[in-house]
Amino acid sequence: MDTDSAVALSAFVTGIALTGALVSVRSREPEDVRLSLAAVFILFAGLSAWPLVVGFFRAAYPLYMPALLPMLLALPVAVHRQAEARTGAPYRRRAQLRDASLPATGLLVMAGYWMLPGDSHAILFIEGRLPGGVAAAALALITFVLVLAWIAVSAAYLIATLRALHRHRAALKAVYSNTEGRELRWMDAFLILLVGLWLVSALAVASENLALGVVINSELVLALTAGVLLVLIALSLGAAPSQPEGGPEVDAALERQGKYARSALSEERARKIAERIEAAMRRDQLHLDPTLSLTRLARHVATPANLVSQTLNEHLGATFFDYVAKWRVETAKPMLAAGEASVLTVALDVGFNSRSTFYKAFKRETGLTPAAYRRSRPAARPSIP
Repeated sequence: MDTDSAVALSAFVTGIALTGALVSVRSREPEDVRLSLAAVFILFAGLSAWPLVVGFFRAAYPLYMPALLPMLLALPVAVHRQAEARTGAPYRRRAQLRDASLPATGLLVMAGYWMLPGDSHAILFIEGRLPGGVAAAALALITFVLVLAWIAVSAAYLIATLRALHRHRAALKAVYSNTEGRELRWMDAFLILLVGLWLVSALAVASENLALGVVINSELVLALTAGVLLVLIALSLGAAPSQPEGGPEVDAALERQGKYARSALSEERARKIAERIEAAMRRDQLHLDPTLSLTRLARHVATPANLVSQTLNEHLGATFFDYVAKWRVETAKPMLAAGEASVLTVALDVGFNSRSTFYKAFKRETGLTPAAYRRSRPAARPSIP
């Protein structure tokens, strides 16, 4: 390994991470979003500083090395918590205890290493050998188990993060007719890069602890970390606020999912609410408003939002998002057949915020793209690109 280049990369990555932590703390995001994001950056800074410590702070190396273990164990937790904070998921006590268990174990092991005699530190972390004594052997064994557990635990947290994003997007569709800018799609790109870094790091950890013979260059890990951090800074700090207007509505939608059975909504009342909803679309053309939300529709039909949502899901068989999209697609069909406006103009006129969302909704409802539908109409005129 080229020590000079590794130290330079380590300094660069650590600087990026600390800058990200400072900027995130001073951002205007909600407190839990700011703190969880700062925790992600700080943990990356601590983990990336290893060559820097070796190069310039050799005396601190025996104390720094044990501290890597709790930082490594805490990083998946911090990333998962960042996703939950941005989606507005409540942080329940049970989750707090679960998330703290493994990092707390790492802290105990770190404290155990620090309590070893000074000569044991040198043997363990500088010479790379196991000193005599039961305590050092027990700590080394526990460290080995925890490091291997990190591979499985971090994968579990990644899956949990993806599920949190999926639940958030499902809740958005129960509340908003257009979800662009609220879906946290940038987190998908971040997680893809993070998976790449995780695979390389997991291979390096497994190879080192299981003697697999696979050599992973430290500079590669640092370069990938720099890329992940730069993307995180650019996307997360430049994204729209995590809790847009109506954020509590999303929380309520999450709470309502799967709980409609507790409601006393009768079949007759559901039918009457459905009639009022249909009238709001057919007569008042509420679906043409791109900012239409469940709350506004509920006010328009003079019905509580939870009953409107339940009627849509159980009586009309669609989420709020899909129901409004269906009306927009039906309104767009004669406009497309007339051939007097471009596809984008039609999409915007019927209430969609983007061409891509219109294409997805139209293809889902008709099996055709808007352009193909226009060509299939006998009276279609030459289309406008």
